[in-house]
Amino acid sequence: MKQVPTEIIPLRGFSDHDPSRYNLEEEFEDEPEEIVIQQLLWPLQPSPAALASERAETGHCPSCGQQLFQLKTRWALLCGNDKAPERIPLTVPLLVDEGKCMVCCAIPKTLEEPQPRRCRFSDDDIRSISAIAQQLVPGTAKYNGPYNDYGEKHGEGELVWSNGDIFRGHFDNDLREGRGLLVFGVSINPAGPDKGEYLGEWHEDKMHGHGYRRYPNGDVYDGAYAMGKRHGQGRFYYSNGDAYWGDWETNFMHGTGRYYYASGLRFEGTFARNKRFGVGKIENEDQSIEVFQFVNDEIVGQGVRWSPDRTKAWRIWVAKSSPSKSLENWAEVKFDLKRITIAEADSILKQIQNVE
Repeated sequence: MKQVPTEIIPLRGFSDHDPSRYNLEEEFEDEPEEIVIQQLLWPLQPSPAALASERAETGHCPSCGQQLFQLKTRWALLCGNDKAPERIPLTVPLLVDEGKCMVCCAIPKTLEEPQPRRCRFSDDDIRSISAIAQQLVPGTAKYNGPYNDYGEKHGEGELVWSNGDIFRGHFDNDLREGRGLLVFGVSINPAGPDKGEYLGEWHEDKMHGHGYRRYPNGDVYDGAYAMGKRHGQGRFYYSNGDAYWGDWETNFMHGTGRYYYASGLRFEGTFARNKRFGVGKIENEDQSIEVFQFVNDEIVGQGVRWSPDRTKAWRIWVAKSSPSKSLENWAEVKFDLKRITIAEADSILKQIQNVE
């Protein structure tokens, strides 16, 4: 047997650190060296019950030690202590579900020593932890990527929902933040119909900033978002060939903009929640220009038409026999015209623009 030194470094947990109290040569004379070290360290190992109690007290699973709760200090008037830690349940995919350990709860079992939550009324049964561990239901999304210290998605990762949606991008404290790609319904049937995608900026789990959105019907939006809605400057390209360039507000065309029709017609003016309001200019396929006043997307009053070379002018108004006054049905709108001078056209134009 190897010589065991009689001088030892005081071990944590001994109240008296006088080495002369211990004659290690006599006490462990016939024991192997590994057993000697094991027995010296044994007083430092807590009992299983004490270890489980310590884990539960610090917000960990009593059985496996997985962190289940985030502890935050809060002021509590009715608690025994001046400060009582608030237990915030964590959720870590495939490991923790709202403060419940998915590993240890895979097989329902009764916990030997259920630990009540710290709360204002410690004897309230409703606020205590149930002694029966329930079978957990799998989540609706699967995450592949890094986590922060609180078990929240943090960093570059991939999130796949049960409906087939896939997000690839950056997470910040469990929320989509920064640049990312969201593809709709691709994982269920990659060979199925295209359900669209969004590529752009995110903030607090919503589309926010500049982004590119492609819709299932072929429509495309390229522009600004604010908290999940089209907001600011943007261009919308419709699958029928039309396009809108201009201001948006909460998903509506709102403000100054230009609407291009597939037929070659172009409208330039102001919009209010997808409706044309105020002065609007229409440029026809032959480059002639018409100026009208619009209310709720319909032409009202009289307007002015200018020839393509801007040398001739007409007073123009919607005929009584016209089946429509809407620019959406421009082909159905019928007009009455009267030739006027350039000076008369300027006068009518000022009236339309409410200029004295």
